[in-house]
Amino acid sequence: MVAGREMVDPTGQDGPYVIRNGQRIYGTVSSIVAEEQGPLRTVLHVKGTYPGTTPSPCSGGSFDLEFDSRLTFTQGESTVLLEHDVRNRCVRDLTFQGTSEYSDKIDLDEAGCDFSLDCADAQKTAWSLSDSQTYTSTASFSGLQKVEQERGRTNNPGGWRRASVQRDGSTLTSAVSYSRPLDALSDGSALAAVQIPWIEYREPQALSTNNETIALEFMSSPGSIGEAQARWNYGLITFRSQAATSALLKTMQQQENVRLSRALLVHAAPSYVNTTRAMSALPTQNTTAVQQYRAKIDALHNETINQQWGIIKSWGAMLWPESPTAFTIAVSSPFTISMDGPNFWAPDRVEVLEWFRTGEPKWYWDYTFMKQQQFLKTTVVNSGRQAYHYRNGLTFGAGGQREGDYYRNNINTTDDKQYVMGMDEGYLIRPSGSIQDVFEAGGRTVDQRYSPSGTDIYVDQYKIDRQAVGYYFMPLYCVMFSEDIAQSSVCNRALTETISTLTARNMASGVICGGTYPGAGTCTSDQLFMYASMHDDFFRGFIDHFPNSSYTPTIRQAMINTARMAYQYQANGTGNSLSFNNWNTHFECTSSDLSTCRSRNIGNEGVLSNSQTVALNMFMRAYELDPSLGYCSAIANALNTATGFNFIYSDAVGWDKVRSQGMYIIHALGGIEACMGTNPSTNTNTNTNTNTNTNTNTNTNTSTNTNTNTNTNTNTNTNTNTNTNTNTNTNTSTNTNTSTNTNTNTSTSGTDGLPATTYTLTGNDSFTIGFWFGDSTPKNGFADLLTTSYMGDDCGNANFGTIRFYLQTGQSGSYSLISPASYTIREDSGCGAKSNNRFGIPASAGTHNVVACVSEADFSQNYCTGPLAITVN
Repeated sequence: MVAGREMVDPTGQDGPYVIRNGQRIYGTVSSIVAEEQGPLRTVLHVKGTYPGTTPSPCSGGSFDLEFDSRLTFTQGESTVLLEHDVRNRCVRDLTFQGTSEYSDKIDLDEAGCDFSLDCADAQKTAWSLSDSQTYTSTASFSGLQKVEQERGRTNNPGGWRRASVQRDGSTLTSAVSYSRPLDALSDGSALAAVQIPWIEYREPQALSTNNETIALEFMSSPGSIGEAQARWNYGLITFRSQAATSALLKTMQQQENVRLSRALLVHAAPSYVNTTRAMSALPTQNTTAVQQYRAKIDALHNETINQQWGIIKSWGAMLWPESPTAFTIAVSSPFTISMDGPNFWAPDRVEVLEWFRTGEPKWYWDYTFMKQQQFLKTTVVNSGRQAYHYRNGLTFGAGGQREGDYYRNNINTTDDKQYVMGMDEGYLIRPSGSIQDVFEAGGRTVDQRYSPSGTDIYVDQYKIDRQAVGYYFMPLYCVMFSEDIAQSSVCNRALTETISTLTARNMASGVICGGTYPGAGTCTSDQLFMYASMHDDFFRGFIDHFPNSSYTPTIRQAMINTARMAYQYQANGTGNSLSFNNWNTHFECTSSDLSTCRSRNIGNEGVLSNSQTVALNMFMRAYELDPSLGYCSAIANALNTATGFNFIYSDAVGWDKVRSQGMYIIHALGGIEACMGTNPSTNTNTNTNTNTNTNTNTNTNTSTNTNTNTNTNTNTNTNTNTNTNTNTNTNTSTNTNTSTNTNTNTSTSGTDGLPATTYTLTGNDSFTIGFWFGDSTPKNGFADLLTTSYMGDDCGNANFGTIRFYLQTGQSGSYSLISPASYTIREDSGCGAKSNNRFGIPASAGTHNVVACVSEADFSQNYCTGPLAITVN
């Protein structure tokens, strides 16, 4: 009901649907639960199946295609946020090496959700919005109108990516992609509109109106959902009690797209986060090492989005997003390069920790959120909540690139190269019931697979390697976040059995052994990068969140001892001396007496630089547990020898295996700050002040007082009082204040009317201008520009706090100042003019050069960038 009007037709058949072999099949609801119910919002969890969609080869009962929908209703808003997961529950393969799973895929023509509306037919119109244009049908239109992001294909004659606005099969306009399309139906007094976020990445998807039905087409053209895969989707339907206009729909398009794809997030200062001990220390100061780290992570983020994705376009409902092996800028053909394993060494963890440090939205919304949704729902073997041998809900398994058998079919098939580190921090930023479900499913899998009576014939012991520890995170996350008492109990049992077994078998020597000790006779450490990137994370997560567990003291001491042995016997560190030369691959101990531990080298690869940097993280996290280790100055000195983090090398561009491991170093930076303070800096300030103050004060006070008192007292009580007072006060004050202030502020006009450059970059100073994510096409009269400023010491330093923009005008080549009132800061870094800031600059038709200048508040100390060309059709 909107303003007393029932917008959705109660007699219409609508809701979740799939089209298979030309037949539209609506979902059958099996349960509706109020997952959240409060004064501000309500979340309904709706589960159901699509009858008759079980893949014919699948055995063991009915496994019809399943849907999980969550509908969010917010107080005071006539919108419904829809989270809609569609899952193929069929799972047969036990070996990770078979090919039968390809036969268990489900082929669909289309899938989505539609809504039957009650419209006044004579006034009914269909509306479609691309990013910049509005298309309106005639009144009483009863045909099909849609906005679609088509599936990328190399044989597409119009370019291998194409978005379009269509009406009854005719194309009204097209482009490479649309980032915020909208479709709407309206009559004379009301409207309904639908939107899908990230549609340009998750092709093929569409928004459509057909007669009196409006639809979110989450799969808009034929495709497959493979064995134990789920497609994840988000959409929004908005109702308004007013007729549609172009201006109204454009406003909705902008506002609701931000709500969907870049919503506000609650961020706590890292100084506060450090007090909670929910994670290891984060740095709070902009030290030299932090500046180097920030420059590197910014470069990796931008390379991944603008170069990896922009060239090979590794996205889609099944493929999005991955880091390729040995990607170079010279690669220009899609689908021609080999992909690394999914979420290879968890680059999303590195980015999400940078969000916890800075609160900048890009570290969550550009990459992390979608990456984690894709991994947890689609990439893993996701069969939902069921008891079905050891694949009891969720397991890992890597493989090919094609739709339908992605990470399934006998191509590099293994379940030890998928990484969930950091999924807990991602969940904390934006909790959801659907991710709780995934954590619970993973916990059930561990309970079934690794328990003493486990049914997995391929796992016969608890061990500490990347294959097993990757699984162990899931019951940990489940116990931390699940709100389902029964499911949390299963996860707690799996976690307790895992931890009790590992502490008894793998930590008996006082360090963390890769295999079983003492049964193996020798305790050999796992490879350094595996321990530092993964194992350390799991055990630290346990002791941080379960400090009172009876197992915590054993794990805590084993972590300290392991770091101490690794420092001594792998890194060859002594006291405050640590270099990056001649590291050993392992250490091993022959008894619980740690004096028996020695260096050991296995293989001939040696220790790569990315293993060394992540080891610094491990050493400082151990120091945090036990400051007597005394590693602080050694680690700080080691970092200072690595200028600009260039030692995290790779032949690729953007995130890959090496960078994902090596850049997990943020806790080392936080630990160094905590034990040493900020990096010392030398500041030379020369201040000459001449003040002459002459004060002459002359005070003359003359007072003459004459008092005559005559009192005659008789018995008749006659009193005569005469009082004469003469007061003479003379005050002379001479004050002479002489102040001489000489301020010289020279700001001469430079070339073509720009400010004269009076400052030269020194040290780590930098100031640049560019397009926001390479988007050189102005939108709605505004160009999105990004300034990157590291002028002045840090966020708290007021130096270089003023940014101005100048536009080249006319044929003369002269520049004029763009009024600050005419542009907007669309996204800031939280540091004022420092770090990254996104500006919306007005841009008219033609080609113009824009220059950005930074200065002190009084416009002294100017530094200007070179010109950036903006072209507007």
